Amino acid sequence: MENIPSLTDDEYALIRRQGLGASDSSILLGVNPYKTKDQLIIEKRSKHITDEERAIKLKDAVRKGFDLEPLILQKYANLMECERPIKPEAMFQITETPYLTINYDGLAIGEEYIIPVEAKFVTTYGDKYYNRKHALKREFGECSLERKCRPYSDTADRIKAKAEQVGIPPYYYTQAQQQIYGAGAPYAYLVALHDKGWETVVYFIPRDEECIRAIIIAGAKVWSKIK
Repeated sequence: MENIPSLTDDEYALIRRQGLGASDSSILLGVNPYKTKDQLIIEKRSKHITDEERAIKLKDAVRKGFDLEPLILQKYANLMECERPIKPEAMFQITETPYLTINYDGLAIGEEYIIPVEAKFVTTYGDKYYNRKHALKREFGECSLERKCRPYSDTADRIKAKAEQVGIPPYYYTQAQQQIYGAGAPYAYLVALHDKGWETVVYFIPRDEECIRAIIIAGAKVWSKIK
């Protein structure tokens, strides 16, 4: 689907129901604290946009994130000393698994790979879900080379442990993995503009084949129920 910016909010929300987006991946794998798989199935089946869905777009943090996205991508380029990532105007469907779709915030075009760059505005409240010391690069503070992964018990706990190692919330870790899968990339970046301290921080997310495989399997099961 091309020219996403030309769509109204309602049109965009309905287009997103034609597949399972990267932001749905955390729901598929049970690491999203805000929505269950049953709720996702009901939402994807619906042909109407609810008032609750419309209200999400009006939240302060959501509006700030949308408005600040170009600035965040530019600050990423400044911090990484590279060209600013391009902003695709299309929603992508993965050929091998067409039920999985992706809207990229940014794509860094390299000589060998196209690298996803996800832009986030982090509120003061949301800051506690990040560990800036585990970042790849930050604007002011220091990063630690010690990023040990704690033991885990199941798939969901493994994702949480891997996200802790990277320094980001688990629901953004799975989002990055679906983007990595779609781009055929070895890794992705999440660049966060933290409101607390107004600091730009770049987090490095390596490709996780086990997580990607879990998204593919869980996505197929959920999509069959939606259809």
